[in-house]
Amino acid sequence: MDEGPRALPPAPASAPKLAKTVRRLVASPGVTAGATRPIRYQTSELCRKHGLSPATFYKLKARYGGMDLSDAKRLKQLEDENAKLKRLLADAMLDNVVLKDLLGKP
Repeated sequence: MDEGPRALPPAPASAPKLAKTVRRLVASPGVTAGATRPIRYQTSELCRKHGLSPATFYKLKARYGGMDLSDAKRLKQLEDENAKLKRLLADAMLDNVVLKDLLGKP
C-alpha cells in the first residue's frame, strides 16, 4: 500500500552532535601548523560508534548534511516551537467545540 509521501521523523536530540562528529576536523601530521583535514570514517563504523542504523544515518545526513551546527540547533528550536503552537491551537479548538456544545449551537 502506498500511503503517499511521508515526512521524516523528528531528529533525535543527538543529531547536532552527530553532524559535528561527521564534520570533525583534526590536525594532520606532517602538515604545517593550523592546517586541518576532515576525518574519513566508514559509514558502518560511524553508525556502530553512535548506535545508529545506516538507514537512520542517511536520513540524518540528507536532513542535516549541508547545515552548520548552529543551523541544526535553530531548526530544532523551530520544530519544538511549532509543536508547542500546534498543541495550543488544538487545545483552543477543543475549547471552542466544548463551548459550542454547552451553548447548544450546532
